[in-house]
Amino acid sequence: MRALGGFLVILLAFYFPAFVTAYAVSSDFPLLAATLENRGAAPPFNIAGDHPLYWYITNLAFASVGGFAELAYLRLLAVVLTAVVSWLLYRICLGAGWGRYEAFFVAVMVVTMPPFQVYVSWASLYLYPLAGALGAAALVAAEKLFRASEPGRSGAVRYAWPLAAVILLQLALAISAPAAMLFWAAAAVVLFRPGASLRHMVPRFSAYAAVVAASLALDLTRGRWAGLFHGQAAADSSAFKLPADVFQKLRWFGQEPLANALNLFLLFPASWIAVVAGSAIVIGLLLYLEESPEKRLAKLALALLIAPLSYLPGLLAEENWPAYRTLPALTAVLTLYAFFALCGYLKRLSRFTAVPPVAGVLALPSLLCGALAFYNVHNYFSLPLSIEYQWLRAQVLTEQLAAARRIYVVAASWRESIAPGVRYDEFGLPFSAQPYAVKPAVYIVLRESRPEKARTPVDLVSADAPFRPPPASIVVDMTKIISFRGRI
Repeated sequence: MRALGGFLVILLAFYFPAFVTAYAVSSDFPLLAATLENRGAAPPFNIAGDHPLYWYITNLAFASVGGFAELAYLRLLAVVLTAVVSWLLYRICLGAGWGRYEAFFVAVMVVTMPPFQVYVSWASLYLYPLAGALGAAALVAAEKLFRASEPGRSGAVRYAWPLAAVILLQLALAISAPAAMLFWAAAAVVLFRPGASLRHMVPRFSAYAAVVAASLALDLTRGRWAGLFHGQAAADSSAFKLPADVFQKLRWFGQEPLANALNLFLLFPASWIAVVAGSAIVIGLLLYLEESPEKRLAKLALALLIAPLSYLPGLLAEENWPAYRTLPALTAVLTLYAFFALCGYLKRLSRFTAVPPVAGVLALPSLLCGALAFYNVHNYFSLPLSIEYQWLRAQVLTEQLAAARRIYVVAASWRESIAPGVRYDEFGLPFSAQPYAVKPAVYIVLRESRPEKARTPVDLVSADAPFRPPPASIVVDMTKIISFRGRI
């Protein structure tokens, strides 16, 4: 357990800005406002919806939050759950034959990549790392199938492990399908352990694929059964549907999610970096893998197949949205492949010159990933969003509020971001740029500071259209938040 404590201390340092600053992202405000308004009532739970376990636990968590500043506790819990993910990956790496330090640094890099930066920074996504931990645990259970076949083990015990794997993965899918696919990252560690033969890989890969297929089928079945009780709309609620154009979907996968993931810790990807990194990983994997040339190519094909499998929920979804919160497993798989490729290059170089320990080579990249995680969380989430909330609060809580009968808000757009940049609806996006967040944000400000005015109607107005506010009203102009640009 000392390793778990070590991961927790390191991640608390790297993600420090997430839980010491009072802020919220756009999706946090509606959840918090709804639970504050319905304090004491049972949280809503729609078993027919996507990710039911996530919604149920999240509703309970937000219902226990006392106010805006206490969202930091959920983000702190996300850091703790992320430490559990890193510890599980560390243990799996140790079991696959990697050294203690190599396993430690690789696990740190995986959980400091952009997808986990989003999970830690959004209170509404605090539970997603748990899905990743359950996915990794499902792989451990699936691997027990092969160890249970040793002499002296009963058949009942042997086949209980795949069932346990399916149950764990089903729980993970009920929280977050993309995070649940960390199953494949853990699988890559086991499949491509040092010196593993093709005979070792094929039966394991087949068993792992069967566990994932069974879990996805059960998830789809859950949606269909729910539809019998909640109507046809519920029956169609499953997130998993075959795309109309498979080849177009695969092309999009290569151009968007795969390119993002191949840039690893870089937040704003470049196509040439993805091409160079992908080529370097493929060549390094060929150097790392052993056995005959034909078997090496077969192993490489297996490794390349795992990449899209780790993004399977995104490939089975109708929409094309490669946001970083959908990329934890794919990014983790490619991070591991980069590690294997590095080992391949060092193994080849060792024939000609002294090679430093792999752990020594990994120390600097892991520290760089942690430093970038700190920078991104601070500059794209905690600081700009806390400034934005204080700007909203200052404009709402004026002397005119006592007589105000209505509040009008001129919402910002992504162009008014005061962060160094904007990436998708995640990094750097002002919460007031999302219409669904504005009214709840004003409600939270009023409820916490002037509860008697919490029911004051709030309307959104466009910054592009002429507007003359009626008497006894307050106008909150969020577009002027841009005046803070350059201070971050």
